[in-house]
Amino acid sequence: MGDGQDSPEYSWTSAYVAARIAAGHNDPAEMERCLVRADEIARRYELQGAFAVARLRHPVLAMAQGRFDEAEQALGTAVAELRARGAVDLSGLAALSVGCIRLQQGRLAEMLPVLLAVWEQYKPHNEALAALALLAGGSCEEAREIFGQRVRLRRDFAFPVLAGLRGTTAIVLRDGEAAAEVYEDLLPRQGLAGGASSLSLVFGPSRRPWANSPCSWTAPNGPAATTWKPRGWRPHGTGPSGRTPRRPALPACRRRPLWCYRLSPGSAGHVRAPS
Repeated sequence: MGDGQDSPEYSWTSAYVAARIAAGHNDPAEMERCLVRADEIARRYELQGAFAVARLRHPVLAMAQGRFDEAEQALGTAVAELRARGAVDLSGLAALSVGCIRLQQGRLAEMLPVLLAVWEQYKPHNEALAALALLAGGSCEEAREIFGQRVRLRRDFAFPVLAGLRGTTAIVLRDGEAAAEVYEDLLPRQGLAGGASSLSLVFGPSRRPWANSPCSWTAPNGPAATTWKPRGWRPHGTGPSGRTPRRPALPACRRRPLWCYRLSPGSAGHVRAPS
């Protein structure tokens, strides 16, 4: 339609959606090609709104490769630009984005006041990050109270990330019912890179301070949260034999989701590390 009707808006949308599909299927090269095309269309036709929205996608590769400082800076710039253009309140998106970064840095407890304020503003949504921050600070009962107020997740762009965060919280709190719900939610997305297709948020599970908290659960063969070893998605400029980043990167294998723990429905709450 974009080509046939000479519509830059349709052309931009098609390129951007194609990039999301490529990201969800762990194809960073194709994702980058599509995003470059989308940016070129936005610049050529001065689609300022589209170009501003596209700014939210820049941090995804930095987050996937563990370049968290760069990702946080890019997120801040994008949010500031969107606010200047009259976007709706972005405090929830900003808190979720930075929270995912702090989660992977093992510094989530630092954001506790901010995440609790966002929780009060948006509850009962976005409960998982607030609960995880409380767990990181050792406040197990408060975490259970907040997590107990959860509602069904909305099927928006942040759904895979929020589902992954909820699953992490359920495992730490030994909440088998919540774990079973998340299992059903994520099962149709098996093999996709959870969160990557939003082109603004991406995270992977790893060891965190609450793994040994009083309310954490330990599997027979090790802690519920096991280190996620990155594969694929090398930084720009490295060849096939280049080093893989130390921090989480999207797995090259298409069989595993980015949120790559499997919740076993037969023993709700049980978690297995990927083979």
